[in-house]
Amino acid sequence: MSVFNELLASRQLGRHSGQALWAYALDDAGFLQLSQTLAGVSNSEELDPVDCALYYAEWWKRCYNGGIPSKREVLDSIDGLRVTDEERFFQLARKGGQLLGVRWIKNQNTLYFKTLLLQGGLPVRHMSAHSGNYKNFLLKIIELNPSTIDDFAFDNDLTALLPKTSRNPEIYECCLSIVKAIMDNDEAYLSILNGNRELNEISSELRVKKLSLRVPVRRTRIKVAWMLDTHKKSIRLYLAFPEFTTEQFRNLFIRNNEEDQLDYVYKCYYNGVIVCKFIKKANGQYKTDWVNQHDLLWDGGDQLPDIYLTGIDGKRHSCNDLVGYLPRLDQATLWTAYDDTQYTLEKGRHTTGDTGFLLSLAAQHVSGGEAIEDLQLYGEAFQLIRFREIITVSQDGEERFFKTSSKKIDWYILDQRPKWIKRANYPITGSKPHIIAEDENGPIKIIDLKWRQSLSMGWNNWNVPIPAGLTELKLQIGDIIEYDTCFMLGRLERRVHSESLHQAQIELVNNLFVFQINENPWVHIDKAGPHTITLNLTSTSHIPAAIHGSLRSANQAHGLQFEMEPPFHGVAILDPGGEVLANNSSLTLNKLYGYRLMTNQDQLIVNMSNTSKKDIIISEPLERGLSSLMKLEDKIIQLYALSDIMDSTSEILLEIAEQKQFGQIKLAEYRIQRYEQRIAWNLDDQQRLQLQTAPLQPELFAVPLDCALDELYLRDLVWQDGIYTFRNENSPEKYIAFCGKEVRIQPEFICSDSLHEQTSAEDRLERINQLRDELLTAGADEEIWQRLLAYFRICQQNALTYATFDILRAASFSSELAARVFVFLAYSDETETFISESCGLLERDIGFCFHWAAREHWLAATEWIGFQSDEEVAELIFGNIFQYFEEQQPAESFKETAGYIFRDTRPRLKQGFHLNTEISKMRSLLGSKVLAELPKKCPKVPEAFKSIIGVNADLANVKLLLKSPVTVALSIANVDHTLWKKENEDVRRHVRYSQLLNPAWYSEAINYCLTKNLITYEL
Repeated sequence: MSVFNELLASRQLGRHSGQALWAYALDDAGFLQLSQTLAGVSNSEELDPVDCALYYAEWWKRCYNGGIPSKREVLDSIDGLRVTDEERFFQLARKGGQLLGVRWIKNQNTLYFKTLLLQGGLPVRHMSAHSGNYKNFLLKIIELNPSTIDDFAFDNDLTALLPKTSRNPEIYECCLSIVKAIMDNDEAYLSILNGNRELNEISSELRVKKLSLRVPVRRTRIKVAWMLDTHKKSIRLYLAFPEFTTEQFRNLFIRNNEEDQLDYVYKCYYNGVIVCKFIKKANGQYKTDWVNQHDLLWDGGDQLPDIYLTGIDGKRHSCNDLVGYLPRLDQATLWTAYDDTQYTLEKGRHTTGDTGFLLSLAAQHVSGGEAIEDLQLYGEAFQLIRFREIITVSQDGEERFFKTSSKKIDWYILDQRPKWIKRANYPITGSKPHIIAEDENGPIKIIDLKWRQSLSMGWNNWNVPIPAGLTELKLQIGDIIEYDTCFMLGRLERRVHSESLHQAQIELVNNLFVFQINENPWVHIDKAGPHTITLNLTSTSHIPAAIHGSLRSANQAHGLQFEMEPPFHGVAILDPGGEVLANNSSLTLNKLYGYRLMTNQDQLIVNMSNTSKKDIIISEPLERGLSSLMKLEDKIIQLYALSDIMDSTSEILLEIAEQKQFGQIKLAEYRIQRYEQRIAWNLDDQQRLQLQTAPLQPELFAVPLDCALDELYLRDLVWQDGIYTFRNENSPEKYIAFCGKEVRIQPEFICSDSLHEQTSAEDRLERINQLRDELLTAGADEEIWQRLLAYFRICQQNALTYATFDILRAASFSSELAARVFVFLAYSDETETFISESCGLLERDIGFCFHWAAREHWLAATEWIGFQSDEEVAELIFGNIFQYFEEQQPAESFKETAGYIFRDTRPRLKQGFHLNTEISKMRSLLGSKVLAELPKKCPKVPEAFKSIIGVNADLANVKLLLKSPVTVALSIANVDHTLWKKENEDVRRHVRYSQLLNPAWYSEAINYCLTKNLITYEL
């Protein structure tokens, strides 16, 4: 038995309760036993993953003593463990966390290491040894009432209150947790402090402090920072976005006419890769949903990143002002400490902190400071120099001063980069630069600006005309002087002539500069004149990701280094290395990252279809240029949702075609597969189960089926002697085997009974019907509902499709059951993520929507869960229900729908709503190609209600979009429930599809139907 299982047994628990590991309060004897058990194994296969996870948590609480925690430190603290290395031990602990259902911390990345540590709660040993520092720090940050560590972690004046060995993200996260626990009266978490006198005193003082606080008004700030990591020898871009009001979002990103309505979803791209989505909530605020799980590493180049947003219509909104500066390898830069090994780049030469760090080339002459580290970065030798007050660097015949303990300003140059330049080493303007500056108090209106175009020239006043070319700027605000550089293009334009995928001619018009394209192994350059260059690819199978060139004035030594997309005529998909993907090639859905679609041709369209639903096609026009294949991900997922998510044969076909007057010409075809590989199994001659995967052998897990409730938990499978086996326990007779997130493998039903017969589709439907009836006749505390919850949580915690288990599929077979499932899962939601994360995935995987449920069933479900007898339960349930409707898009329309359901109010239609006008608008937005290939299978509308939104011969091609809102409204009004019948699984998926095609029409049309008083509606 593992140490963790013994711990459970000592607490009279049959299995893990889902609480954080610190809550089990492992004592000293238990920790000693844990250490000795891990040290006593004879090979790494004997290490129990859950025990490894428990050790990570306990190490943080008991052993951490300052500095940046590391995997090596954790492993080295287990005296005698020699059969594994730190990375394998960490991977086992991570698997243990997954088996325990640990919710991983996420921002730009999934932070597995940090999560494992913080399962231990607080670093009690270290905090106790430095209680005075922690007390002073916590008393300061509680005044801020922070929501994330970004609210204080970049403030050197605050973090300096901590011991130097405590300045790291893990400690910041712990301090934030303490403050939140104080503000929220979370006594369970605060109990960690109670066993230690020094820490208990901190808790007491924070409670007193809380009583005198006023909640501060926070300013909305985007956090953009270049982070130097001296341990990893790399520099990355850190991004953090708060919630924005509609006005703030418009001013920061869109900058359009205030009368233009903003989209409810925007995608943010960084150098062609989607980073996050901004989603509009019912209160008008935009929240951030992080998509990218990779560090935004700087490549050491001098090109500013290309950052932009796209709305629902695909229109691009440039946000290059977000990151208007870069680390520099050719000159000294100022940094401030974030923790022991990470430093934040200051944009200018001033910092408010009392200590600064200068990163300078080893050969540069620097006066003052103390060199603390020699670094090799991007092939160059650097010194990191710590200083206070002032430090001087001599470069290019000038002395440059950097100052600490100083007021500082932030500013940016409004970028007017033309579309054909994707990245450049300086902000680009067409004429005189427009500069926006601010300090801690907000925008600065009066700035003394000067310019020059060479070191030998003096500074010119701002009213002197600026010639085109590289221009250095001097900004002075009071005693603060900062410098920046931009490039003025003037009226320069580019023209491209290309007839093939391998040759192109570039001509510059109104060109005042020396123009050059850089040769590389893949491109041969012929210069046909001072303003014209011909490019020839040297390989038919490789296209470079970008073409690099330069522009400079004849009288200047330096100029603009720019990057443009390959200008060659044609269509191709490029892999992350620039290799051309062969026609008819296949990709997997989780491996689209890094692939780019090159479409340098007019009148191009991509047709996407599910091979299981070939009659349904989504068509998207393609703009010229190079774009991430990830931009099609949402549409691909929509098409997959039309078929059973457990169907491994379904693929998405991407067909790129040229639109002609009388049809299309297909140019290329590719396939997107849902799964990379499958799990193979069979019974050998001795009826022993043989379980294998190929070509990879990833971590596998198993979920038992048809078992007792106390046996329904996640098991791990171990790869040994060429097959997978269960670790230290008997194999269940029936189970679902699946893979972790690292490899996309289809979940597989496994049965060791040789007499078992495969279930037919008809039998499966009957079984789901039976489960529906059993759930409807049971109370929320009965075993079948606890079984549903167990399967739901296993799916939720392991990114396993919810359609894996029939008991969850049953929710789509009854309006009454759907409402009960919703309130039950909301009531049981310990992570407070059901609405924001899991609910939409559950709907997508199973193929239905909770908002279809009848209003009487919603109210009955709340009574069934017992809200009448408990005010807190009522507040929780109704809060979740209203949040769900607020999360639907467009939120304004669904807010009206919720009012009809819960307040019996007639929905208010948007101003100027006219049915026929809205239908015409809906048809025009979809386009003829989409309309011709909508699903033919539609919901059945009873004869008495067909006239609400009539379908005539002219509207036959959009009958799905017309009938769907009617049938949903009839279900909501509790008039007709045909939509929920067992034979209508495909219809339900088609109704969901109609919503995704045009959410605005769908939601407004539902409300239109609900205004018709459907209970008494007559022809």
